[in-house]
Amino acid sequence: KKRRSTGNLLFERHGDVEVAASRPTPRLPYKMFDGTRDVLAFTDSWGKNKFYEISFPKPDFIPTFSRVRIYGHNLGTPVFKIRKRGKWLTPEPKKTSTEKYMVEYDFGEDLRTVKLRIEFQKSKLELYEIELHK
Repeated sequence: KKRRSTGNLLFERHGDVEVAASRPTPRLPYKMFDGTRDVLAFTDSWGKNKFYEISFPKPDFIPTFSRVRIYGHNLGTPVFKIRKRGKWLTPEPKKTSTEKYMVEYDFGEDLRTVKLRIEFQKSKLELYEIELHK
């Protein structure tokens, strides 16, 4: 019940998204959006340009969100980008919260995009869950 009640707009929506990443994602996309915040869904240990992209190709599911939570290990300070009118934009978070295995960006305003990208700098990256919230 707790896993299902987080308010994550992406929860169990793996059929409504397309994923691209810096290395192949054989376990995805269903593991990244299942509400389990401590199970490996993606890893990139040694790549130089580590990223994870989520596209929303269906016009009936383009989420509007104001916060993003990224769960994983060795997250560092991820760079969060959205695609608008053919260009990557980097919205500035109004508030950032960090825990040992989580980074949350609160943008203080609603964002809507057909594609988002998260870039990472640290080696031995592990991702467990990505959540979008109102």
